[in-house]
Amino acid sequence: MMAKRGVGIYPWEEVPPTEVPFYKWDSQEGLLKSITEADRGLLAGAMEYVPAHRLAEVLKSSTISPWTIADQGGGKWRLCHDYSVGTNRVVPSAAFTLPSVWDARACIRPDSHFAKYDIRDGFWHVPIADDSKKRLVVRHPGTGRLMWASRLPFGYIESPRLFCALTEAVIARLRKQAAGRGIHFYVFVDDVLVIGDDEGLTREGMSMLEAEFAARGLQWAPHKKRGPCRCIEFLGLLMCNVEGLRGITITKKRRAKLIAEMEMWMAREPEEGELKADPRELASFLGKLVFVSQVVAGGRTYMQGMLTQFKGLLVDWQRGQAGCREGADVETKAQACAEVEVATAPKVFFGVYSDAVGISGVFVDPREVESATSDDSVYSSSCSFATQEEAARFIRQTTLERASEVVASGPAVKGSLVKRAHLFEKLSDARLAMIDLCIAGKCGVDHDETSTACLSGCGRRLHVETCAQMGRGFAALGNFRCVDCRLKELVVPGSIASPSAEIERVVRRTMVLELNQGKETTAAGFADYTQLEERYALGMGRVLDGAALHLPRHNAESFKNFLTWMAIDADRARSVESVMRTAGSMMVKLGLPDVTKDGSVKAHAKDLLDGISMEHETATTATPAMLKWCLEKGIDERFKHPSGFVALREKVQFICEGVGGCRIGEVCGGGESHGILANNLRFIEDPMGTDAITKSIVEFKLEHSKTGYSRYLDMAAVTATSELPVAATIMAYCKAAGFKMLTSVQAGVRVITPDFWVARVSLLGLNEQGMNRLLNVLSKDKSISVFRHLETTKTEARRRYAASGSESQTKKYINVASGDSTDASLDEVVARLCALGYTAQKLPGPLLLATTGGNRQVPKLMPYSTSTASAPTKEILTKAWQAGCVGGVSQDPDLDLAPGAMPKWSTHSLRRLGDTVARRYRHVTGVTADQIDIYFGWQEKILLLAMQVHYASLSIRERMSTAKITGMM
Repeated sequence: MMAKRGVGIYPWEEVPPTEVPFYKWDSQEGLLKSITEADRGLLAGAMEYVPAHRLAEVLKSSTISPWTIADQGGGKWRLCHDYSVGTNRVVPSAAFTLPSVWDARACIRPDSHFAKYDIRDGFWHVPIADDSKKRLVVRHPGTGRLMWASRLPFGYIESPRLFCALTEAVIARLRKQAAGRGIHFYVFVDDVLVIGDDEGLTREGMSMLEAEFAARGLQWAPHKKRGPCRCIEFLGLLMCNVEGLRGITITKKRRAKLIAEMEMWMAREPEEGELKADPRELASFLGKLVFVSQVVAGGRTYMQGMLTQFKGLLVDWQRGQAGCREGADVETKAQACAEVEVATAPKVFFGVYSDAVGISGVFVDPREVESATSDDSVYSSSCSFATQEEAARFIRQTTLERASEVVASGPAVKGSLVKRAHLFEKLSDARLAMIDLCIAGKCGVDHDETSTACLSGCGRRLHVETCAQMGRGFAALGNFRCVDCRLKELVVPGSIASPSAEIERVVRRTMVLELNQGKETTAAGFADYTQLEERYALGMGRVLDGAALHLPRHNAESFKNFLTWMAIDADRARSVESVMRTAGSMMVKLGLPDVTKDGSVKAHAKDLLDGISMEHETATTATPAMLKWCLEKGIDERFKHPSGFVALREKVQFICEGVGGCRIGEVCGGGESHGILANNLRFIEDPMGTDAITKSIVEFKLEHSKTGYSRYLDMAAVTATSELPVAATIMAYCKAAGFKMLTSVQAGVRVITPDFWVARVSLLGLNEQGMNRLLNVLSKDKSISVFRHLETTKTEARRRYAASGSESQTKKYINVASGDSTDASLDEVVARLCALGYTAQKLPGPLLLATTGGNRQVPKLMPYSTSTASAPTKEILTKAWQAGCVGGVSQDPDLDLAPGAMPKWSTHSLRRLGDTVARRYRHVTGVTADQIDIYFGWQEKILLLAMQVHYASLSIRERMSTAKITGMM
């Protein structure tokens, strides 16, 4: 009835008509804030202009009340109607009680889940009866026009009680519907708590509540909806129903703030005499202690005893508040009134935008606003609003205005640009021509037994390592069949027609692709196996059968003897399993029977390993304390170069491995193997996010890894436990590297990413003379970027041209210039080189850059290599372990090391750390073992398809949520 007919206001006595003028405005800004709030009430229908036909009635009978406004500092304002000068003095009021969070404790079961809702602008849901609006009259602060409240206003003495009666009646209907079903509802003014005996019942209760809200026209704030969950913050308290952690307490943030305030009060205690303090300040502090005492064993009893020592204080134990009682002197009375005025004023919300990562958001404390905008080197903006929605709208609008990237229309690039570049370079015309000359015997070096013969027996040969510029592993495999022999198989026997140039070109490409089929590391393994097999054969492995010699690859019995020799005589027992895998793969490639699959061979290998009792020695897992020491102290001590670039690069590497769970080959070598590219780094932030871990994250996209599919790694901007500054460290590195940063908005979140491109020239297909001509061309090029990097380009080009061994083929290129995506000079460099016959491309640059030598190391355009990173990583981890030792014994509780055992540190120690932390905090984060395996790339063969489907279906917001996997670091 109240919601339909409106609230009636019936004073016990009529007061004569009067008007209390506006209080003096402290500033012009205060007046503007008052006007804004008045207009908002008019737009929302909570206020109305007094109709012209009722003006005479209002002037004859009403008290025209003022607005009250106070500048709290830092852009924060308090604004409400002040009916204390009239209506509030003559209206009867009644006391009412509110439930507390503790009332809900009785219905919590082992599997109970929570959810909460917030009713938006609660008082404005209750209309004022038409004949009572004249009791709530004010003037518009801008125009002076008379207005009255058409909905319950903030400042009317009965507003809280009447609104609570409405919400309690609505919830009572729901309690009746849910009686005996394990669904419970509690309402605290405009906050509603839903508790279900399990997750399903909680969701059902949420549906019931939303349906009731819709039926009754109650608006709720979707962005404040939480649940279902086992742990929830409600009315300042943390309700937790997790196994082993059940209870009600305060949040970590509130506890930290209170401890800091307690320390501040203790520091103010004088060495002599008494401490004098502002009563309002003391009352505020005591109120916080009263609130917290409800979650401390014996806290209320202690506080009651302590508060009896303070005169003039009024303690509300039900609400957990303390304030000043009306004192005998005028000063104390004025202070008490001021405290009440502040307490009853409406909340002001500050929208804060900052270009810095992790700062933007909505605040209510002006001190937090000042802290967030204090860095003058970073653009920031803030503004105060009456509602959180308006503050959030300001942040979104400012983010869009600051966005620098305009996404061009057109098809999105899918797959890996680096892989395409590798294929393009492998099959370049210059390289194919160089291989043709070698096969024709015109390369300038005579063919002998060291060159690889055509498998078809035509007598043609190829220098695989030099002329074809492939690793020795491919040479050992010898998978070479010349173009002429391949063409004979394509042409019908007896045909006299010659093959066209087009078909010859296709066959030549097929020849090159087959020649370096598979991974070069696998091919290198074939070469190592061949050498090991030769050592065995030349020693004691000869089994003569006439003139034939049975190598291990040809006979199961020979292979068993080979394994015995390798494990015992050659002292290679640790390699038995890997040699078995390599040998089997090689036999299949060569079309031989795979003797490693023979049952007797498998049994023999198993007996050998069991008898020798050889165990693999895994890398020791690093600890969170070690990683924190490395980032805060160890790396800076190891790399004391003036520019600081090398130390920042090393910190990024440690973060990627220790927090992101990357393999070292997925961090380093961008553009060569699986390494991260700069443009695949993203700083993603949802200013309105509520989860501290997933609100602001750093994301890496691995274009390709050992799985064959791309993978995303999302990390919290600041980790929860060790508070590692992930985002700040990586952003500092990007600035030191000189990357241009682009800002865009995707799915309502801000995305900041580097825009770093390089001009890449292939060295495949170049002989020594061609190499010198290329360097001469670059020396005369007019590009500023080419000139700037010319000296390092010359050094790096000669080193890479001479590279040999495993994966040398992927390293035969040089980055000669850099720029961003809009840099026309970079495209011009590529065009000039292509016009001269070189294989040049514009490609994304690596994230981690190599550096020049000397004391003042500066970044080059080439990627930081895994071989360079491994040694310093081991050294720094060793020092981190030693730093935690006392008397030679580690004091780190997380270091799992047997007494007397020495740790084995490697880059894998950091990756194991990330995995360990992810599994340790599963009960907190709620992630599954499969999610952890997918994140870290474990069980790759099993999860290969699952990963492809998993990442294809994740939206950017869903990817942000995966930061919780390692966010507890």
